[in-house]
Amino acid sequence: PVDPDIMVSKIARCLGAAVLARAAERPPMKHAPLSAQRERSGAGLPDSLPGIDMASGMVRSMQDADFYRDLLTQFYRHYAGAADEIAQQLDEGRSDDAAFLAHAIKGAAGNLGANELAATAAAIENALRRSVTTDMPAHIARFTAALATVNVSLSPLCDGTSGGEPPATAPDELPDREDVRSAVIAL
Repeated sequence: PVDPDIMVSKIARCLGAAVLARAAERPPMKHAPLSAQRERSGAGLPDSLPGIDMASGMVRSMQDADFYRDLLTQFYRHYAGAADEIAQQLDEGRSDDAAFLAHAIKGAAGNLGANELAATAAAIENALRRSVTTDMPAHIARFTAALATVNVSLSPLCDGTSGGEPPATAPDELPDREDVRSAVIAL
């Protein structure tokens, strides 16, 4: 995940204070200033979303609630069914594809503040990259549960606004342990 304050400090260290000072003197861009964007009231975000640290997600979204909401709905639209997709990829022996998808989810979830989901995706990715699949059923189960929590939180934001579809796996519908075990053995 990208922390804007850390990014600016690293750029300052690499380019020097003089370059940053010149950049700050540039005329403002033609779009509304970020402070005005932050004050927009149409975001429709709840006070909290289970499974998501909204404060860290808002920091990474530069405190722009509309932008953050858009990112949340895009995540839901693209990754709501990811648990089933990863399981299918593993069933088909496509561990590189499963690792790639887990990597994408790790980054996107981390930027949004879905820290548990990012951690479980990282565990899947790391295990697949190292070809250590003995704990894969447990990794998949934790990932599925974390994704289900995020999906339940995000689905109300997406209903009727972004074309989001219901999550492929509900919170209580974890994959059968033996099915996951068989998939891992097939790898």
